[in-house]
Amino acid sequence: MVTDPLLARQVLADHACFSMVGEGGVGHMWAQFFGEEMAQFFGGARHTEVRTKARDLFTEDGARGLATLLAIAGTETGASGTSRTVALLHDTGQQHALLADPGLMDNAVREGLRMSTPAPVIGRHVARDATVGGRRLRAGERVLLLTYLATTRVGPFDIGRDYVPETRQLWFGGGRHLCLGAAVARVQIARMLQNLLSQGRPYRIVARRAATRVLVPTYASLQVRLVP
Repeated sequence: MVTDPLLARQVLADHACFSMVGEGGVGHMWAQFFGEEMAQFFGGARHTEVRTKARDLFTEDGARGLATLLAIAGTETGASGTSRTVALLHDTGQQHALLADPGLMDNAVREGLRMSTPAPVIGRHVARDATVGGRRLRAGERVLLLTYLATTRVGPFDIGRDYVPETRQLWFGGGRHLCLGAAVARVQIARMLQNLLSQGRPYRIVARRAATRVLVPTYASLQVRLVP
């Protein structure tokens, strides 16, 4: 298990030694559902081929397909990040600081994602022997990156916090498998917060219910009301 953000990024960036295939998570699930051909999209020669041909997406027709893919990829992350950031701003009272200084919006979005960490655990299969943090890992073993612990170790939710280079955007993964919808999710969260606070009034949460049996932690319901 890895809880250090720098070591986690090392694992995510080393595609020769660590693979999504066989890690017991998303890559493994898709490979089980659709077979070896699908597994190649997550690692190996097929993945390299697809990345090499990615420029073909930027035709007129390809751009529409790419936009659809990005929207889908960012939906779950954006929905989770939005509701949980709204709750964090309310529960910590920091919505008032954001109302007073809209320039803190980027910080609020980043801190909301850092604390909510849409991908709280990321798995990798050890494809070949490697050393991480002084520990020797053997091919065939699995590594769990506890991203929630890695990203929240710097402290509690604080929209006054500057960018933390150690964590970067680890909540979206890293390396060539960085979440495709990352940018979309950030924009979704920012726009929703801007709309919520557009009248210059604080809000209060009147009811909330956590979602269960979901891949990305979120609220099943979060009801807010503007304060008169």
